[in-house]
Amino acid sequence: MKKILLYTFAVLLVCAVVFGCMVVYSHKSAQSNLTLEQETDNLGVMPLSIDNIVEFAPGLRFRIDTGSSSNTISPEYLKMLKDMGCRVDSSFRPKIIKSAIGEKRITTRRYTVDLPVNKYRVITDSTGVRTASDLDPEERVNTVLNVDFVPAKPGEKPRLGLQFIRKFYMEFLIDLHAIRFWRKMPDNYKEIGQMYAETSPLWEGKRFMDMSINGQKHSFFINTSMPRVSILMPEDMAGDVDGETVFNDTIPSVLGDRPGVIDYKVWVEWGNRGGNNVAFFSSYGSEPFAVNPFFFLKQNAVFDFENTRVYIPPVSARIQRTRSNDIFASK
Repeated sequence: MKKILLYTFAVLLVCAVVFGCMVVYSHKSAQSNLTLEQETDNLGVMPLSIDNIVEFAPGLRFRIDTGSSSNTISPEYLKMLKDMGCRVDSSFRPKIIKSAIGEKRITTRRYTVDLPVNKYRVITDSTGVRTASDLDPEERVNTVLNVDFVPAKPGEKPRLGLQFIRKFYMEFLIDLHAIRFWRKMPDNYKEIGQMYAETSPLWEGKRFMDMSINGQKHSFFINTSMPRVSILMPEDMAGDVDGETVFNDTIPSVLGDRPGVIDYKVWVEWGNRGGNNVAFFSSYGSEPFAVNPFFFLKQNAVFDFENTRVYIPPVSARIQRTRSNDIFASK
């Protein structure tokens, strides 16, 4: 009986080691073959919704989620891709998934797909300003090949996490509230600061950057999954509610609205820049300090998550606005 138990334990130990090695290898090899069908400099300008969602092709809407390690996709999206004639391959590859709120789960199912990128129709108003309206279902400008996905949880919005985002330079365009994924660093930017990467052999590590709020320095988790939230801090750090700049309110989150405090005038210092911003104080999420650059930034910026660098233009936001009139092109 003792020999049987020892044999069983040895077999289970070997299986655990093999499974662990498969998970580590699967993480390190994820997105290693990602490329573009047409090797252009960028994927074009993609407008962001209020919930940080972009549409790659009609119906294919993904949340841009720098707080999550992996890309997720639903059965409905897989069917849509097949109907569009895009490649969808399924395989057995175990992976640990970590979300922006710290949830972890294991999946053994992986999908490698080709993700189409369609062109946005553009409307020009009477002053000559061009804005995107909707996607042209007939005009595909590019295809991202070999994108690695794991199954989304039931009811979860499909997302593109760090494993996709870090393969590009992600440019944020303030006046258009849009992003553009570049394969090379765009011109006319200078480095303002460095990010810090959480290290893990099992999943893509979180990215952090240092900022000072009202003279106090903190390390902020870069998390674009926070809807309509710029800066998130612990509730016990909020100032006294005065009904002028500091209010009790509900704080939106991916888990639903939470009670908290909003301060509409905190002093923020980031790199060599400073100014007033809005801070949200509530105790939710996996990190006590977080920042969503899509709502925090007041000017264009480029995030290089692979090399942990952040860049901004060397000119003021006002000058930038005069240069963004004709930016809605396919490249």
